[in-house]
Amino acid sequence: YVPEVKLNSVKVVSAYFSQVKLLLDLNIDNKNDFKLPLDNITYSISSGVNKLFTGKLSQQNIGHGKNNIQVPLTIASSALFKNVFSLLKNPNIPLTIAVDSPMFSFSETKVVNFKSLL
Repeated sequence: YVPEVKLNSVKVVSAYFSQVKLLLDLNIDNKNDFKLPLDNITYSISSGVNKLFTGKLSQQNIGHGKNNIQVPLTIASSALFKNVFSLLKNPNIPLTIAVDSPMFSFSETKVVNFKSLL
C-alpha cells in the first residue's frame, strides 16, 4: 500500500534573504504491516543549475498505522527570485525533482508553464 500523507502544518524555522528554512509536519497513515525507513534521503527541486528547494531526512521510520514526522525543507530564496524574474521573459520553466536514498535514486525533469500566473 502507498501510505496516505496529509500536511498538518508548516513552521518557519529561519528566514534570510538567501534562504528560508521550513519544517513540514506530516501525518502519515501506513497500512503496510512493516516499517518504512526514511533514513539518509535527500530531495531537491531545481531549475537548471539553481536548486530551489532542498532537504534531507535522517533517522525517521514510518511504522504501521498513523505516524507523525517532521520534514525539513530549505528554500533558496535568491534562486527562486531569479526564476520569478525569468518567468517574465519565458513562462516555461524546467523543474527537476530529484530524490536520493540508500535504496533508490529518482530524477525527472518537466517543463512547467506558469503563463496562467502572469
